[in-house]
Amino acid sequence: MNKFKIMHPEDSPFAELKGKPYKPPKGCMVVMNGGGKFLLWDNSDPYFPTLKPLSEALYKYDVVWKH
Repeated sequence: MNKFKIMHPEDSPFAELKGKPYKPPKGCMVVMNGGGKFLLWDNSDPYFPTLKPLSEALYKYDVVWKH
């Protein structure tokens, strides 16, 4: 299983976020599908969980792989 960390890029327009780890909203987590796409899984409503591309939540991001 591949482990990863999503980071705000160094060229982020928000100085306070540059190079810092992305923390998803409460009830959400970042997952990767079998095709290598990153998704934001929102389980805040247990009856209707949703998945959306991470690019809809973050304009730009970096992925750091953990070994």
